[in-house]
Amino acid sequence: MEATQVAISLSHKRLSEPELQVSQPELQVVRLEGGQSNISCRVRVVAGLALALTSGAIAQNVHQAPQYEGKFELAAAPVNAARSLPSPQIQDVNQTIPVSALNSDQIQVLKSPMLVEPIVERLKAQIPDLDYAAVKESLQITANDPQHLEVSYRDANPQTVHLVLEQLAKAYVDYSQQCQSDRCRGIAFIETQIPQVQQQVKQRRTEIEQLYRQNGIKNLDAQMGLVTARTTEVAKQKAEVNGKILQANQQYTELQSRMALQPNEAIAANILSQNPRYQGLLSQLQVVDQKLAIEFKQLDISNPRLEALNAQHQILLSQLNQEAQQALQRYLSNPGANLQNPIFQDKASLNLLQQSVVTVNYLQVLKTTQQRLVQMEGVLKQQRSQLTKVLYQYGQFRQDLESKTQILQQYLDQLKVLKAQSPQQTALQISSPPQMLEDSTGKITSIESDDQNYAGAIAALGILLGVGAIVGPNLVGSVAKRVGLQKVRQVTG
Repeated sequence: MEATQVAISLSHKRLSEPELQVSQPELQVVRLEGGQSNISCRVRVVAGLALALTSGAIAQNVHQAPQYEGKFELAAAPVNAARSLPSPQIQDVNQTIPVSALNSDQIQVLKSPMLVEPIVERLKAQIPDLDYAAVKESLQITANDPQHLEVSYRDANPQTVHLVLEQLAKAYVDYSQQCQSDRCRGIAFIETQIPQVQQQVKQRRTEIEQLYRQNGIKNLDAQMGLVTARTTEVAKQKAEVNGKILQANQQYTELQSRMALQPNEAIAANILSQNPRYQGLLSQLQVVDQKLAIEFKQLDISNPRLEALNAQHQILLSQLNQEAQQALQRYLSNPGANLQNPIFQDKASLNLLQQSVVTVNYLQVLKTTQQRLVQMEGVLKQQRSQLTKVLYQYGQFRQDLESKTQILQQYLDQLKVLKAQSPQQTALQISSPPQMLEDSTGKITSIESDDQNYAGAIAALGILLGVGAIVGPNLVGSVAKRVGLQKVRQVTG
């Protein structure tokens, strides 16, 4: 009985133990099924999110206008590659730089308002909504290597792309052909100034020549000295003549008194006035004196005409004096002369009358000389005033000429130094002209923008999430069942 009970209890224990072991996998399967329920709920949320993302991305792609792109390439080959210059440091995007090596600093300059804004202004008439910010945002400049740049531009309007690229290409080439370095700008400035200064020097020389020619001047300093000397000489002669006239008048008055004649009894003067030969010689002498005064207007240092007139004046003066000496005898021998005056009957009185005739002739010559000297004095005064003005103008012209000549020489010297120190500039050239992006058939085609790529990525992500949401629950359930069955098999053997 005891043995039988022990055997039954042992068999009962064996039977009860497997039942306890089997219950654990069942609980685990239940947990997996609960987790599967939670996953299914989350998957439905993810699927809804994926659907929203995909719909939004598709809607964005539908409403976004296609973008067109064009590009061109620039090449820079340094003329003097042996001399390398340090890369300039750009403090201002509007600063100009030498185009000896293409780098990021130069790309900033090429995209700067200095170059782009004029293009925008030129295209405003054709593209009213174009502005600098839009162009800068759509403009891409990439340095493929130190000597090549790729310039690309994109817009929803292919015509806008074409126009902007054409203008950019021209602006960049023109910009690179300008002097960029300080030395080169200095050379350009000097080269523009030299012709102007040369023209100013030439003009001043021409003005000086015209000044001489218009005023009959050959040697201004010498002629000014001549006028000064003549003025001094005329003043001296005038003073001497005035003194001689005073003495001659006194002598004539004394002779009149000795002959007991009144001042208005001009017998000596009447004798001379009635002598045709004397009057003819006196007239000739007066004409020569006038010519001498006129000839003083000529400022030639050596004047043959003046010398000839002086010689003629001396001859006439000598002839006039001789005729005055003979005038009394001619008068006395004239049958028509009035000799009733007792003065003609007295020998002493005739001697005084002869002296009086000579004195009157002397006074006539002195007065003629005085008139000539007065005329000469006026001419010299006018000439001196004229020469003073001319001398002032000449001084101004000469000073300006010397200044301009000095500036011209400084420019030439500085140009020589700058050319020796300045490296040769490098100009950008279009290695590939502006062209639009085309497909295999040669038609202009649009490109996918970054926003379109982003929207496409979102759509792809949404699709993947959607697929995961559909496949996920079945996959989890299948895995859970397989795990539960495997555990049961391990327990039951």
